[in-house]
Amino acid sequence: LLAVASQGDRIECHPESARAFLSNFGGKSEMFIVSEGDGGGAAPSHMGLVTSPSARQVRDTVVRWILER
Repeated sequence: LLAVASQGDRIECHPESARAFLSNFGGKSEMFIVSEGDGGGAAPSHMGLVTSPSARQVRDTVVRWILER
């Protein structure tokens, strides 16, 4: 399981919430925390992780993680 959380997510799944979820998962898991947008901008929001053009690093990280497995 790969969890992706953003420092810019103030409502849905902030990194602390994602860590708490993973601690109850029980299986093998990894976490990727986004601390800024591409080019050093602000970290994307919850939906911005998948909709923001400045969050390509997220997509690239998830694709790389999948391909490595």
